[in-house]
Amino acid sequence: MAQRLSRRLVVRAVVEQLIRQPASTHALVRSFAAYLIETKQTKQLDAYLADITTALSMHGQATATVISAHDLDTKVVAALKELVSQQSGAKHVTLEQAIDPSLLGGIQLSFNGRKLDTTVRSQLNQLKATSAAN
Repeated sequence: MAQRLSRRLVVRAVVEQLIRQPASTHALVRSFAAYLIETKQTKQLDAYLADITTALSMHGQATATVISAHDLDTKVVAALKELVSQQSGAKHVTLEQAIDPSLLGGIQLSFNGRKLDTTVRSQLNQLKATSAAN
């Protein structure tokens, strides 16, 4: 069984590996998941991920996720990366894209615990809430 280490040490090791060898991310994720399973800490995954995200932002890096109904063109991706960079202060932004065909239009952008939702569904819900309040 793997020795249980402090979360701070594990986070530091993961972040250093991500910065030094970003191409080895897949192997790192597998090792990290195995460590959490072996040490029975899978319920701590969200806390670890939050700490890793915070540590990466201290190194000028940010990861954002964008969900849209279809692939985004390069100009939109560049604009979203710039937005995340301005909002987070990160010099390097990784943008993970996901497709959700159930979205009629717009995007959902998440980074550093923030969420920007410009989907048609969100706008309709806001309109409905506004009209119900009046």
